[in-house]
Formats: sequence, C-alpha cells, structure tokens
Amino acid sequence: AIDLIGLGRPDKPIALEAYTYAQHVEWVREFIVGKDLKDITLFCQDWGSLIGLRMAGDMPERFARIVAANATFPVSPTGATPYKRNPSPAIDCSLADFPPAGWEKLTQIARFQSWIDYCLLAPNFRPHQVIEVATEATLSPDEARAYDAPYPSFIYKAGIRSFPACASAIPLENIKAWEALGKFENPFLTLWGAKDQILGSELMQNTLVNRVPGAKGQPHERFEANHFIQEDIGEILAARVNKFIADNPAR
Repeated sequence: AIDLIGLGRPDKPIALEAYTYAQHVEWVREFIVGKDLKDITLFCQDWGSLIGLRMAGDMPERFARIVAANATFPVSPTGATPYKRNPSPAIDCSLADFPPAGWEKLTQIARFQSWIDYCLLAPNFRPHQVIEVATEATLSPDEARAYDAPYPSFIYKAGIRSFPACASAIPLENIKAWEALGKFENPFLTLWGAKDQILGSELMQNTLVNRVPGAKGQPHERFEANHFIQEDIGEILAARVNKFIADNPAR
C-alpha cells in the first residue's frame, strides 16, 4: 500500500499549491502504471475513495475487486462544486479548536467548508485532530502523538492541511470515471460507519451500491462506527475484507 503524498513519514512537498486533487490522482496513476499492477484489490476510504475510485474508473481492467468504506466519488461540472479554497491562504489566529460552537447545526456543505477553512488556516492545527473529530473512540495521548509524529513542525503539514480543500476542484474527468464505474462488474463491497455525520448516510452508501453492477448480491453492512471506520472497528473491518477476498477469487 502506498502512502499518499504529503502524509506519513516520506519526504513531502512543502508548498500548498503542490497539492491538488488532479495531482494526487496523477501521483497514484504513475505508481500503478509504473509498477504495472494488475488484479488489484482496492480498499478505499475518505480521500482514498476519491482517488482510488477514479483509478478504477480510468483503468477498470487492473482492478479485481473493490471495498469502499465511508467513501464518495463526487461528479460535478467545472466550477459547480459548493466548496471554496482560499487562493491566498493566510493563517487566521482567531480559529480555535475544531469543531466550532454550533457546528452540528450547520448543513453538511457548511460543515465541510468549515473543516476546509480550519485545516488550511488554523495556526494550531494538529493532524491527530483529523482522526479524533471523526471517530467514536478518544485517542490516548500516545496515539495522538503517534499521529502527529510525521509532522514535527508546521512546514511539514502542507499536504494534510490542503487535503480537504482539494474538494474545491473536481475535474470533468471524474464524469468519465463515474460512467465507467456504472459498468464495473467485478465484486464491489461497501462497509459503512453509520455515525459519520458527513458520509455515513444510507443514501451515500446506496449511491455506490446502486451504481456499480458488481455490488449486486454482496453482503453490504453498516456498523456503529464513525467516519474513520478503520480506527473504530479495525479488526472487524479487516475480517470482512479478508472474507470478501476469499469469497470472490480473481476471475
């Protein structure tokens, strides 16, 4: 499994403008093509789904099976996305810890926009907050430090600060990939954390189930877990993925 550029321990571009959705897609495409990967089992969640499902739509012949967990694949004409990215972001010292007061009363779009702004502009943004705000469990101090460890100073955080804002530029190429996913007949399973306030709805899950032919007849499930389902129920999730692979051998 590759680490998305800008995250984890590998070296990172430090310029915010280096990180766009299109660039993340291209980095992963180069890896798949360069390694000539075939019969891929894709597990994708959060940004892994925006990037991974794009790859599966662009190169379906390379993918044997797919598991999507709290996933989405936005399709919108150029300029139609509701999310905005500040073109000249300046640190805003008035931003306190996330979520802000009254966040739960905002619309889904407004919630995510507030997350975009906080990650990009808050001077005290810490990577473990990304996990803690969207899991049922509370991270221990050691776990929080472990999540923060790859980012020892502010200069290393450009990638993780930029990721939410990448939703502001969804390219037209996603439309072609979405159409291709509508013809993807290899096994496709969804495993969902129902307590996710952004992507956890049955409607969001069924958008994929009803779109992908390979999802028909698969044992789709919903769990008492939040957005980062792999953090909340990691062992259960792994068992389901392993069974899915065993039950659906490559054709």
